[in-house]
Amino acid sequence: MKKKVFMLVLCMIFLYSFVALASEDDFLWEQYTDINHDSELLPSGVKNSYATNQTGMRGEAIAFASVSITNMGNGYVQIVASTTAHTYCDRIRMRVYLDKYNSSKDVWENIKSFTYDMKSEDAGGELYMLNEEETVKVQKGYYYRVRGVHTVYQDGENEGFSTYSDGVLAEDTN
Repeated sequence: MKKKVFMLVLCMIFLYSFVALASEDDFLWEQYTDINHDSELLPSGVKNSYATNQTGMRGEAIAFASVSITNMGNGYVQIVASTTAHTYCDRIRMRVYLDKYNSSKDVWENIKSFTYDMKSEDAGGELYMLNEEETVKVQKGYYYRVRGVHTVYQDGENEGFSTYSDGVLAEDTN
């Protein structure tokens, strides 16, 4: 019995040590976003959905975070993501998920993701904002949304926010 308890304690120490050694490159994006988050399906003809998570409290790293999705027509959507810090920071990272609505299962399904990463030295030592955009070919006749995870790193600490757009129908535009 003592041997089993000892082995169990040893295994737990090993597992906690492994987690503690994880680097920023092993960031657990999914802990900041939820694919099951509700998003409204916008009416046909509504081309854009914009979502933000804005803070005004002093001392927080992130001043502004946003995502948007725009139906460009002809089976294309444009995705835009932005993160702005209150002040210069060490690093900004974003991951943007493109989700497609499965109406038969009444669920959102992830079809693609994009990861963006900028360090202070990449911005001449004056990093405070990261803006990115993508244009993606999608199937017409389906709803799409974007989810964003926005993270700012400063002095060994990080702060993260999530943003969720509503669903935009991919259709031809006038």
